Amino acid sequence: MPEHENHDDFTKVIIGLTRVETKIDGLGNVRELAIEAQQSAKSAHLRVDRLDRLVFWMGTTVIGSLIAGAIALLFKFAGK
Repeated sequence: MPEHENHDDFTKVIIGLTRVETKIDGLGNVRELAIEAQQSAKSAHLRVDRLDRLVFWMGTTVIGSLIAGAIALLFKFAGK
């Protein structure tokens, strides 16, 4: 009987080790997924920065044009 109990204990240990190994493999996949997510976030951040610069440039251009137009109208009406 003791050999049979030892065999059962050994089987339980093997099953437990297999579960641990499976979980460790899963952690490797999580690491790869985290690296991919980080790269994607960096890429999105760069795109947002480019859009921010574009919106800022367009906004300053429009505001500058409006100010220049207002000054031109001021001189036009002041000259009459």
